[in-house]
Amino acid sequence: MAFGGSLLQLRALRYELKSSLSRVASAFLRAPWVVMVVVSILLAAPSPGQEVPTANTMELTSPVLRTLARLQEDWLDWLTAYYRGDQERADAALSSLMANSSELGMEALPNLSLGAAASAVRFAREGDFEKAHWGVEAAEMLDPGRPEVAFAAARVASLEEVPFTALKNWGTGVLRSFKMPLERSLWANNLLVWGLCVLLLTGGAFVALEMATRGVFLFGDLLKLFSRYMPRIAAFGFALLFLLWPLALPSGLLWLLIYWSLLLWNYAGASERVLLLLIWVFLVASPLVVEQQRRKLEIRTTPTLVTMDRLIAGRLDGDLIADMDELRVTLPESVPLVHLLGDLQLRLGQWETAETLYLGVLGQESDNRSALNDTGVSFYERGEFERAIDYFRRASDLLPPHAAAHFNLSQVYSDTYRFSAAGHELEKAQALDNTSVGRWIQGSTLKRVVSLDGGISRAPEIEDELLAVWGAEGLVDSWLRHWRLPLVLPLIAVFVIISIVFRFVAHPRWRRSVRSGEVDRGLWAIGLRLIPGFTEAEMGYWIKAYVGLFIPIALVTLPLVEHLGFRIPWMFAAGGLGAWMVCSVGLAIYFTYRLIFR
Repeated sequence: MAFGGSLLQLRALRYELKSSLSRVASAFLRAPWVVMVVVSILLAAPSPGQEVPTANTMELTSPVLRTLARLQEDWLDWLTAYYRGDQERADAALSSLMANSSELGMEALPNLSLGAAASAVRFAREGDFEKAHWGVEAAEMLDPGRPEVAFAAARVASLEEVPFTALKNWGTGVLRSFKMPLERSLWANNLLVWGLCVLLLTGGAFVALEMATRGVFLFGDLLKLFSRYMPRIAAFGFALLFLLWPLALPSGLLWLLIYWSLLLWNYAGASERVLLLLIWVFLVASPLVVEQQRRKLEIRTTPTLVTMDRLIAGRLDGDLIADMDELRVTLPESVPLVHLLGDLQLRLGQWETAETLYLGVLGQESDNRSALNDTGVSFYERGEFERAIDYFRRASDLLPPHAAAHFNLSQVYSDTYRFSAAGHELEKAQALDNTSVGRWIQGSTLKRVVSLDGGISRAPEIEDELLAVWGAEGLVDSWLRHWRLPLVLPLIAVFVIISIVFRFVAHPRWRRSVRSGEVDRGLWAIGLRLIPGFTEAEMGYWIKAYVGLFIPIALVTLPLVEHLGFRIPWMFAAGGLGAWMVCSVGLAIYFTYRLIFR
């Protein structure tokens, strides 16, 4: 009934807020209410069984429910004060929000941070920059170090027409994004896909460059061959048809470049042939690499695993409990998941549930130091000191030794007035890790014993299990379907046969360079120097020619990095500002160098 009354009060506050502040965006109000929706579901859900592992829904205790309800009240108080301009009341609500979050063992509230950042940008658009800065500060306090908050601050500074501050905040957001596990993996994937695209585009441009230089010899040999059997004008047409017929195929440009690369093999030197072989390898292997990354990231970016990432970082997501329940249903036999859920329950202060989960882990992994230690923590928090001593002792006896178990023993011995034993264990802990022990002692007024959070560190094991369950197999089958080998292999065979026959019929000769010496061509020579790789190709320096093509193609395609792979799930994104700056400056330097030094 008390929780129901709180819920009614929250609804009344929400109604009052809507009626008095009609301009508040409904999106800002919906985000924090996710927690209450989850809580309502959990009230009707069955409690977990005593046998582990189990797939039942997690049950929250009354203290945790009350803390969640207080979070809602504090958030609505902050919103009301923020829109009314009551800074004193808003600061008090914000402090209460952070205190209640700490009670749940969490350091940040990402949903609420995003709502505050969105409010800040809204006020900036309306010209109220005082409230905008206020909102950005609140967003930073609610979720410190979040990239989106820095990007929102950059948006506010841009609207305020302070470009240097905007650029500084934008750079801060980019740096922060590389420190976030999910964002970092998405950046890495997008850079990998971009790199493959650059290599393939450079390979295609390299073949086209070879045709633009070596092609004069190829066309001359074809014209000589066909002129034996028909008039020269007809031979000219047949030579063009011989070179360009793959354009009539589906994806004709791709097949044309593959066909040309096989014909030009007859005119290539050793370095060119190595480059052509590498291009073929990249062309064949790229779909397999991209498909493998796509499958991994599809799983990596599911809401469940995103929530798990936030849990690891100590960030209280509105869908935390619901997503953890989904994981339990998906992996009902997963010991690492049970261990992680035990750590979650320990953070929430649900000692009995945490104990049950840890005992389930120990039933499968009896020498799991983290589970032994954290089981002792759950007994300690319930006042069962003798049982806590038993588990701390078992954890301390494992090799290699760890300072946490000895420190915890010193704390429980001290609480039971066994000061000699407490001092002995503290000395052991300090000998193992004096720095950590000093930190634990400083924080012992808030938390007497130390948990190891070993289950949370097992998140990669859970991801591997999900990869197996959700289907990471079949990559080769997918690759085979991509290439449609029953259609592709005969076509490649035709290309190879044509190239081999042409070699024995036309007797092509390899030439290192296209031109015999340096020729002053005036403005025409300047124009040719600006064509990437052309001068090097004319002289037969094909590796330099490839590098000369790679650099501008990489710079031109750099702004497409965010669009080639997975989109990073940001409300406030980095945008392409930095990529365009690198692209513009890099191209200017590249072409200036070619013009002056080539």
